[in-house]
Amino acid sequence: EAARTATDTGASPEKRADAIRILGNAPVEQALPIYKTLLESAAPDPVLAAAIEGMGRVPGAAAARALLRAWPGLSPARKAQAMELLFRRADSLRVLLFAIESG
Repeated sequence: EAARTATDTGASPEKRADAIRILGNAPVEQALPIYKTLLESAAPDPVLAAAIEGMGRVPGAAAARALLRAWPGLSPARKAQAMELLFRRADSLRVLLFAIESG
């Protein structure tokens, strides 16, 4: 149910954000594709904020790669939130540094 509500563009942004937070209790294999889809869409700010927050619970470098792919479409506030997450974990920092070096 949470996965369906999170991606339901007819639901209110607040309801979708709540569903995304609930999705954080799901296995990463279920939540990660939804977070990625939301980050790559033109979702409302509360939805993007919740998806970035959810990415913080994804282990490994997958979250960092997804955040960097979504970077151009993020607002300044969401970029700041993503940067905070990227700087918080060593595996994310490595992905960020590689992306910077690669141009």
